[in-house]
Amino acid sequence: FTGCFGLKPSYGRIPHEGKGLWIMDDTAVHGPLTRSVEDAALHLDVTVGPHPLDPNSLPHPGLSYQEVLSRLPRGLRIGWSLDLGYAAVQSDIAEVAYDAARVFAEGHTFRELDTQAPVLSRDWGLLGAFELLGKLAPLLPAREHEFGRAFLAGVKAGRAMTAERWAE
Repeated sequence: FTGCFGLKPSYGRIPHEGKGLWIMDDTAVHGPLTRSVEDAALHLDVTVGPHPLDPNSLPHPGLSYQEVLSRLPRGLRIGWSLDLGYAAVQSDIAEVAYDAARVFAEGHTFRELDTQAPVLSRDWGLLGAFELLGKLAPLLPAREHEFGRAFLAGVKAGRAMTAERWAE
């Protein structure tokens, strides 16, 4: 454990500035890894807002994240699920995660949820494979032999993603 605070902001909150992006570029976000929540708020205050090279960047929210920290609501209801009803979680990780959730919930109502979230892993994987296939398709005919078998099978699985499947 590093004692750092990490934040994954909403997509578009911190602009990409037109740099080459990794394959999941429509879901990748930039966020700070800082010493404290206050430092993360400072980072957001400096970096959020529109950028002319990123058409997906969001407008400035019109607030200071540092100032918002002093006005956080009290008495919230915090829902907790270790595994969302389907994920496998190591017992030592489960214990630490639960303890951390209880710390974050101090001053709020904490409730353990018995819920079953939809399993999206196959569709998410197909979507990623579809995007990767779109970027690598021009290279495959001449350079297919340069890719590993498992990686290539994963990329080609992207062909299973169709408009009809996406609409399901």
